[in-house]
Amino acid sequence: MPLHRTAPANTLTTFAADLLHDRDISWCAAGVLAYLLSFPDGVDISVATLTAQRKEGRAEVAAAFSELEAAGYLRRVPSEGDAVYEVSDMRPDA
Repeated sequence: MPLHRTAPANTLTTFAADLLHDRDISWCAAGVLAYLLSFPDGVDISVATLTAQRKEGRAEVAAAFSELEAAGYLRRVPSEGDAVYEVSDMRPDA
């Protein structure tokens, strides 16, 4: 599923420090979000591709995606043919 960042991509990855202080998400979810924010728009990302890149298993990565979605950091946005993951370093209610 393609990834869409809500902030412009730079050579350095930047994000709001609030996400690291958000006690509603696990350390794993915060790490996955920071990793997702490091990619430019259009990169094809899935639970399977992330699982292949780190030692966490499919269940842990899927749980992190679910946490991020529940907290509002990640949204699945319908698009032509497939959905797009939209990620943000800010919660919508913040």
